[in-house]
Amino acid sequence: MRRGCEILALVPILLSCVSTDVRQDLELRAIRICEVRFAELAGRQLESDADRVYTLTGEEKIDVLFTHGAMGVFKERDAFYRAILACGINLEHDLLRIYFLGSPLQQPLVERRDEQQVTEEYPASEIIETVYRRVGSDFVFVASQPFSEDGPEIEKSDLLD
Repeated sequence: MRRGCEILALVPILLSCVSTDVRQDLELRAIRICEVRFAELAGRQLESDADRVYTLTGEEKIDVLFTHGAMGVFKERDAFYRAILACGINLEHDLLRIYFLGSPLQQPLVERRDEQQVTEEYPASEIIETVYRRVGSDFVFVASQPFSEDGPEIEKSDLLD
């Protein structure tokens, strides 16, 4: 684990300086924020069959995707896979702010028009892909890897299989 960037509240979060534990804590906070905001706006809890969450974490954003089944990033895609809810989070110092929240093929519940949601180029910063799995009412770490089109370099727990 990398150490050295301890004052997260005073400087922008630099992923390269953040330990794995701190990154996972941020991702779990983002997941919870997305769940809570969805419940507030939709008037219901997220579907209980949302058994996995995939995150893409960069220096300024965390993209969160709640799914049923494996998406095909860390292992083969499940035949029953489906995306349930997408959520975009801006990292602003120690604040996490939703810029997008919505279900596939439906009107978004939150959409900031001034926020670019898709970029044509990957940022120069390191991006980490992570998968979490539902255990009871919580999501727990399963595996992570640096985002790369060249293939995985996976750090995982025994929950991947």
